[in-house]
Amino acid sequence: MTIGNQTVAFEHSLREKWREIPATRHRRMFSSDLLTVGDDVLLEFWERCREETCVPGVRGWYQELYKEKLNGKAVADIGPGLGIDGIWFAQHGARVTFVEIVEDNLELLRRLCRLKGIDADFYYIDDLFEYRFESRFDCFLCVGSLINAPFDFTQCQVKALAPFLHVGGSTLMLGYPKERFDASGAADGASFAAMTDGPRTPWIEWYDDEKIRTLFGSAFQLQWSRKFGSDGIEFNWFDLSKLDDGHPDLELSHRTSIDRSRPRGSTALPLDVVPDR
Repeated sequence: MTIGNQTVAFEHSLREKWREIPATRHRRMFSSDLLTVGDDVLLEFWERCREETCVPGVRGWYQELYKEKLNGKAVADIGPGLGIDGIWFAQHGARVTFVEIVEDNLELLRRLCRLKGIDADFYYIDDLFEYRFESRFDCFLCVGSLINAPFDFTQCQVKALAPFLHVGGSTLMLGYPKERFDASGAADGASFAAMTDGPRTPWIEWYDDEKIRTLFGSAFQLQWSRKFGSDGIEFNWFDLSKLDDGHPDLELSHRTSIDRSRPRGSTALPLDVVPDR
């Protein structure tokens, strides 16, 4: 795969940032720090995070909506954070694979699952544009994980992931609406990221229905979407179904081979996106 130095640097900045896991509505913790605390302290912290975010106005509504739908289904929880959603769905019968770009995050999830008696699988993404899952999934659960890079970068990632979703399967995605981006006054995804997800966040891309359809392409159909959260524009939710395996030259391809040294389009990756650390 041809990868430019710019993309390599950006991918490194993503891994560096997301060692810092979203926990409560306003707090983030490094997984490496959480791994040092005792089991009782970790479980108490996890429960506090669950109680704060699983209210009806945040996670609660979609957890209830999909609880029965995902029972018995193979779910890839991509970018799971503390695993609050994945553990919920596993407790209600889903067969969950936690998919992460940070190894400490996965180690933390293994420990949490062991402590809570959850049987799950774990997959480390060593290449954002090539995947080696052993089988297909019924659902991709992407709660805030596909908004952290410029559009063209994420589109390449989606093309690499898509062959591992069954035809008829769902992609459930949480994003940030265009209205929130506009209200912020941000000049681009880099400045928007600093406002929404704090220092060291390299990029946040806004999404609306039209942009989501373009991101996933003709092999997917947007079933419905909604905005929710503070002022009705804090988050948006997209429910997409996979119609077919797309263009024959993409069918069951495990890798996306595109020169990304200079991504095309209005949300191309600028050189100054990678934050100082």
